[in-house]
Amino acid sequence: MATPIEYIYENNLQWQPTLNSELSGPGLFGYRGSLVIIPGKQQTPDKQLPPKGTLKQVLLVANTTEVLYLAAELESFSLFEAFVEKYKPILTENSLVTLFAIDLDGNGRFEYEGITFNLFALEESSVWNDTLDFADLSKGDFKKMSSEDKLEKLYEEIKGCPLPIKDLPFDEVKALQNDNTKSFGAV
Repeated sequence: MATPIEYIYENNLQWQPTLNSELSGPGLFGYRGSLVIIPGKQQTPDKQLPPKGTLKQVLLVANTTEVLYLAAELESFSLFEAFVEKYKPILTENSLVTLFAIDLDGNGRFEYEGITFNLFALEESSVWNDTLDFADLSKGDFKKMSSEDKLEKLYEEIKGCPLPIKDLPFDEVKALQNDNTKSFGAV
């Protein structure tokens, strides 16, 4: 099987990447940008419309076989099941997956198809800022670091932090969805 990054590119799931490179840790790769959940219509062999559904503000760290860490804004929780279907080949029970959605009224940790997901309501912040808060880091901790080193440092810090979230059944998390359609944050 291809590496997670190769899987993303071979399936044309990358969208507006700002980082796609090897990290300094042995066998680690990083990606920042957006990821396609529902592709846009293919108009011609050379032209495709923008995606109809994406993960935004993606922070992704992978090794050669699996995604180790994924944090991102899910445009809408209604895209969750399509997201899992598309990315299940590179997510495992070892993956730390933290998703933020603007159309939720609460937070919850749940298992879905053997993978644990941490889902948070995204209010008026960004995935990066909220993740820094969870890891008890500040932007000053990243001064003069490369983009690759920032992503790797964040991953190293967040993987040992307990997230402020309670376990809920998937159906209860699904019931937290509302009809909010705003979007926040920058990549």
